Amino acid sequence: MIAARSPIAQHLYAALRRQPWLYDRRHDSMRRPYRRVAHVLLRAVATVARRVRRPRVPPGARLNLGSGRTPLAGWVNADLNPFSGAQLWIDLRDHWPVADGSVAAIYSRHCFEHFGEHDLRAILRQCARVLQPGGVLRIGVPSLEVAVRRYLERDFTFADWVKQDEPVAKQFVAYITDNGNHPVLLDFEYLERLLSAAGFRDVQRRAGGESGVLDRELLAPKDHAGDWETLYVEAVK
Repeated sequence: MIAARSPIAQHLYAALRRQPWLYDRRHDSMRRPYRRVAHVLLRAVATVARRVRRPRVPPGARLNLGSGRTPLAGWVNADLNPFSGAQLWIDLRDHWPVADGSVAAIYSRHCFEHFGEHDLRAILRQCARVLQPGGVLRIGVPSLEVAVRRYLERDFTFADWVKQDEPVAKQFVAYITDNGNHPVLLDFEYLERLLSAAGFRDVQRRAGGESGVLDRELLAPKDHAGDWETLYVEAVK
């Protein structure tokens, strides 16, 4: 407890949570040169840490996948990064230590686009596996439709991390792929088919901050009415 109160320890812990050496300062994306190595190392650390901690997800819990550096209250937060403050350290491509049919709700914002289609299909099947019958899922991903519209308008000034002196086509690619961090580009039709194939029903498009299945206070702070860049989709098991 003494070390936890010392300024040096507090500064070190804050740096581990922010990870400025790993993430872009202007947004939450992992720096491209370190991404592949970081994934391998973090996956190994998370696997060992999970075996030591043996996390338990209680029945009826709500699961927030890919919580990143901003875990949400009221959720069991799951993330690959042991320094993120998440309770469950997993790579979503691995088998989750969560019982079948035990989770009431799943939420994920700006996470699923970081997986290729093969992995994404498997992740959605795991979502269906752990959800209770009638359990709900809310996903938020970068909207391909918005990106295409902005390309046609030749305007990416809203994304200050995109180099504005590049050709518009290059700005479009940088924005929607997050400089190579997003291997899959999603619109509503694509996501709806993936969800249906995984066993979900009642797939609905939603606006930011609007939900037919979750209370507003459970959503991430960035999930609000002004979040027009994100495609939100909800479904029921």
